[in-house]
Amino acid sequence: METSTLLHSQLTVGLPIHPKKFVQKKNKSKSEKMALILRKPTLDDAVHMLAVQNSAFKDSALNIRCFPASDPKTEPSQIEWIKDKIRLQELTLACDEEGRILGWSRWVRRPIQDPRPPKPIFTPDMYPQTGDPELAVRFFQTNVERMEDIVGSENVMFLSMLVVRQEAQRKGVGSALIKPGVQAADEEGWICYVNGTEGGKGLYEKFGFRTVETSCFADGILTHHMKREAKGTANSYH
Repeated sequence: METSTLLHSQLTVGLPIHPKKFVQKKNKSKSEKMALILRKPTLDDAVHMLAVQNSAFKDSALNIRCFPASDPKTEPSQIEWIKDKIRLQELTLACDEEGRILGWSRWVRRPIQDPRPPKPIFTPDMYPQTGDPELAVRFFQTNVERMEDIVGSENVMFLSMLVVRQEAQRKGVGSALIKPGVQAADEEGWICYVNGTEGGKGLYEKFGFRTVETSCFADGILTHHMKREAKGTANSYH
């Protein structure tokens, strides 16, 4: 369910989400349910959030190639990215009733700006040198440029990050983290956007996202650039 790993925000404002309790069905064929609590993280959560991210992206071809765990800069840079977004109040956690973090998301509001801010430029030195920094640059630069082309002139709620611990996937955690963003977008009449992977595509489609374009980078590495129309059009979800 990866959307991006170190994708920098472009003058965006975090979506405020207050602690809420959700009950998600574990499986449509069973009555057993999972209770989830959504809350904002603290800096003390950063290490645990990275562990969830590593679990979620364990089999990600992009992470394996571009963010090798053996590189001494990988973990510190990812921890710092998470802490930075925590300080900006841009992240939301989904926890079980015992407080264990099962997943987290980053929804950011990107209102129309005139003039439009300059696009960020990614360079190889921003990524672990023992990985594939050139691929990382191409991946993230393409994602930024495609997003600008697709939604650059609209108010957009951007799902920049969605990660769910492997053993908690397909149990309603991802849905619980997506719902606040699409509901907020509907209230304001905004579109939503996500750079989704093949594995997450079906979940995003459930909430009304549709693929506008697909970018292929290498074997097993692609992005579905997905847009969800503003309320009153093709935006239904269940």
